[in-house]
Amino acid sequence: MMNDIGSGVIPIEKKDRVWREAVGRCGCLIAEHADRVIRVMCGIPTALKGELP
Repeated sequence: MMNDIGSGVIPIEKKDRVWREAVGRCGCLIAEHADRVIRVMCGIPTALKGELP
């Protein structure tokens, strides 16, 4: 489970932009190895990889 941090305003501070980029890359690596990736927005699940259970 991860928070979506890439949909908002780009941070002004460089350290915050670096952290945001690192978290996004970690999420991509985890998703690459997962059989199923589901994004839940406002309680509505969307399958990004695989099928909904």
